[in-house]
Amino acid sequence: PFAAGSIDTGATSIRSLRLGYSDDFGVEFESRWRLFSVLGLETPDGVDGSLNLDLYTERGPAAGVNVEYKRDRSFGEIKSYLLTDSGEDNLGRERETKGYSGARGRFLVRHRQYLEDDWQLSLELSYISDRGFLEEFFEKEFDNGKKQETLLYLKKQRDNWALTALLQSRILDWTTQTESLPDFSFHYIGPATARAIPLYSENRLGVVRYRPGDQSFRQFLRNGDRDSSGTTVRFDTRQEVEHVLDLGPLRIVPFVSGRLSAWEDTLIEDEHLRTFGTYGLRGSMYLWKVYPDASSEMFDIHGLRHIIKADFTAWASHTNVDSRELFPFTPTVENIDEIDGFSVGVRQRFQTKRGRGKGRRNVDVLTLDTEIGVFNDATSVRFTNGYFSPTRPENSVPRNYVDQSIIWRINDRTALISEANYDINDGELDILNISVVVERPPRLGYLLGYRFIEETNSNLLAFDANYRFTEKHSLALRELFDLDRGQTLEFTVAFIRKLPRWYSAVAFELDEAENDFGVSFSLWPEGLPKATLGSRRFTGLATSTRIQ
Repeated sequence: PFAAGSIDTGATSIRSLRLGYSDDFGVEFESRWRLFSVLGLETPDGVDGSLNLDLYTERGPAAGVNVEYKRDRSFGEIKSYLLTDSGEDNLGRERETKGYSGARGRFLVRHRQYLEDDWQLSLELSYISDRGFLEEFFEKEFDNGKKQETLLYLKKQRDNWALTALLQSRILDWTTQTESLPDFSFHYIGPATARAIPLYSENRLGVVRYRPGDQSFRQFLRNGDRDSSGTTVRFDTRQEVEHVLDLGPLRIVPFVSGRLSAWEDTLIEDEHLRTFGTYGLRGSMYLWKVYPDASSEMFDIHGLRHIIKADFTAWASHTNVDSRELFPFTPTVENIDEIDGFSVGVRQRFQTKRGRGKGRRNVDVLTLDTEIGVFNDATSVRFTNGYFSPTRPENSVPRNYVDQSIIWRINDRTALISEANYDINDGELDILNISVVVERPPRLGYLLGYRFIEETNSNLLAFDANYRFTEKHSLALRELFDLDRGQTLEFTVAFIRKLPRWYSAVAFELDEAENDFGVSFSLWPEGLPKATLGSRRFTGLATSTRIQ
C-alpha cells in the first residue's frame, strides 16, 4: 500500500518563522517567505526562491534572497544576505572579539550549464564583506560547505579523456588562493587490457599567480612566511604506466611515473625546470576462512566468515628541485618532494548471519583495519599526521605512523566505533576517537564518545541522548565538554511535544567557549519536517529516537 498527494502552497506566502534568543544576537526573529508569491509572480518550473527578513536586537535588521533552480541542462543557486550590524563577533577561544558598525553581507552565485558535444560550463562568484561574516552568521556552511571562489570553468569529458580550462580570480583578500589567468589541462586514462599497459596522463599549461591571505600566529608556525608570486607561466606534465602481474593469490603491480614542470618565476630564481620521477611496487592478496560452527546467542553470531585483505606499496622518488624553492600554486604539483616510503595494511572483516526467515542477512560483525606508513624523511613535516596516498605516493605526508580503525557491531542496536593514529616519530598518540552508539527503540537512543586530537589540543567528551517519555513527549540532550579547559562547548536540552497533526520543540543552548546562551522554538506539521517554523534540528525525533 502507498499514499500520494500534493500540497498547494500558492495561497500563502510565508514559509517559516523562527523566534529565539542568544547572548550574541539578542532576541532573534527570522522569517522566510516564498519569493515569487511576495512579488505576485507565478513560480517558474524548476525554480524555488525564498526571501529572508530577520531582526536581531543585538545586531540589527537583515534581509536576503535565496534561489535554487534545476532545469534539463542546467542547475545552480543564488544566495544573498545584507545586515546592518551593531554587535561583536565572538568566534571562540584564542580568537579576537571584533566589533562592527555598519553594513555586512554576502553574495554568491553558482551555475552549471551542460552544452552540446559533451561540454559543460561552471560559473562561481562569491563576495563576502569581511573574514568573520560567514563563520558568524552561516556557521554550518563555513564548516562544511564548498570553498568560496570566483571562477569560470569549462570542461569537455568523453570516455577516458577530459579537457579543461579554468579562469579564476581572488576577490576575498583574506583568503589564500592561486589565480588562473587562465589555466588549461588535459587528462587521459589509457585502456587496461591483457595486451596493453594502462597509461595515466595529466598535463597543464597556463598563467598562474599565488596570492596568500593574512595568517594567524598558528598558521605562521605551520606554514612560515609566505610571499605572493607575480603572474607566471607554468607547464606541467605527469605520465604514469603500470602493469598487473598475478602470481597465484598475489597480485603485483609495478608502476613508474615521470613528471616535467617549468615555471617562468620561482622563489629562488627565474625560469626553473624540474624533473620528478617515482617508481615502485603495489601488491595485494585476499585470504578467507569459514567457521560454520561458531555460535553465540549473547553476541548474535551464527556462523563466522573471516576475510583478510593484505596490501603493500613500496616506492622511491627523485627530483632536482626542492618544493621550498617554488610557489605553492597547486599542492599536488609544487608541494611534492623526494619521498621514499613503504606502506603495509591489513584489512579484516568478520561476517555472520543475523535475522530470521526471509530477513536473514550477512552482517559485518567486526571491521578491523590497520595501516603502517614509514618514510625516509619523516622529520621534515610538523604539525600534522602522517598520510599515505595509494594512487599518488608522492602526495603522501611523510610522518611515520600507525593507523587503526575498528567497528564492532555488537548487535543490531549497539555498536562500538574507534579510530586511532599513532605518530612513531614523536612517540605520541595524535588522534583517538572512541564512541558507543546504542539504540533501544521505540524509547531510547544514546551515544557516548571521546575524542582526542593532539594538533588542535582537543580533549573532548560527548554525550547525546534521545528519550521518548510518552507518545506525546520526548527529550533530546546534547553535551560536548572540553576536558582540558573545563568548558562546555555545547549543551543543548530540547523538549519535543506532539500536538494533533503538529509537533513543537523548544531548545535551550549553552556554549561557554563563545560565551553564548540561546533559546529557540520550532513548530512543524506531522509528516512535513521541511515546512518547519524554526530550526529543523530535532524534527527527526517525531518518528525515531536514533542519534543522527
